[in-house]
Amino acid sequence: MSRKVKNVNPLITKIFKENDIQNIADAQDLMKDMFKIWFLSCLKLKWMKPLDIPRDRNGSFESPVIPKYSRDISDIEDKIISMHGRGMSTKDINTHLEEIYGMSFSSI
Repeated sequence: MSRKVKNVNPLITKIFKENDIQNIADAQDLMKDMFKIWFLSCLKLKWMKPLDIPRDRNGSFESPVIPKYSRDISDIEDKIISMHGRGMSTKDINTHLEEIYGMSFSSI
């Protein structure tokens, strides 16, 4: 026994006809697609900002912290531990690394 629905919004009827919605699975797929479009547009508007990354066409940039083709910076950890072992405070170590590498590190 089918149930008659009263006062159906004409916009919903139009959307269902345009997208050939035949069953619940079709309606769920349409809702997923609509949510995905909405979510991505919100991300682009609020959080995705264009990054201004300078190009290095010649490959001449040398990182002072991580050498080229290296993924391990454990030698920095060893240096920090040795400075701490020699009696430097966390604040002094952070200031020293900021002078050398141009960036500050967390004391945690």
